[in-house]
Amino acid sequence: MLPVRVPDALQTVRAEVLEDYVRLRVTQFAGLYSRRVLQVAPPGSVSGEMLELAASDVMANMPVPENMPAPLESRSLQLVFRHDCM
Repeated sequence: MLPVRVPDALQTVRAEVLEDYVRLRVTQFAGLYSRRVLQVAPPGSVSGEMLELAASDVMANMPVPENMPAPLESRSLQLVFRHDCM
């Protein structure tokens, strides 16, 4: 699967806000798609539980876009105090 890049126009949006929005939209799509599959699939060939399991598995393993900055919690930060005398 090819990595997805965050468009330049969205680089100013906080990574957490953008990721939360995208996950909500994908979850919304998955629910609507699952209902539609159940409507058109031959009876007994697909269950709601199978679709829920597949959707939750995909959501859990969805990669973060390659150019999205890592959240602060996962960064190794160091506080440095500097004093410049003139």
